Amino acid sequence: MKLPGTSIMYTFFMLLFGQNIIAIHLGLLIINIASLILLFLLTRRWLSTNAGIIAAASFAMASLSPGLFGFAAHATHFVVLFMLGGLLTLDIALENKKRSMFFTSGILFGCTFLMKQPVFPFSFLHFDPSALQNHP
Repeated sequence: MKLPGTSIMYTFFMLLFGQNIIAIHLGLLIINIASLILLFLLTRRWLSTNAGIIAAASFAMASLSPGLFGFAAHATHFVVLFMLGGLLTLDIALENKKRSMFFTSGILFGCTFLMKQPVFPFSFLHFDPSALQNHP
């Protein structure tokens, strides 16, 4: 039994763009663009602007691969979006000590779990952004 995250995303896309396959593909395009932006912002915060550009370009090329479900709106695409959003807001929350950002990060990580349950072990990992902020 799967949780409803992916089905909710499909429903949202069809609500916005109509009940056809084009709606799903257009939604996937929006999800991929948002993931690219989040990956760039996160990598730029942790490493450098050049690293952010390289990471985003690499992700863009990989997301076109059929082996990675490039043209199918798979649950993995939604996991990537919410995971990157959760990591970025967590990094900002740790820097600014804002409770609302911690809450937002938790909501995004929760959405990640709703999309695909195998991401659950990620919640047990320790996240230490200070190790990356001191990186030359």
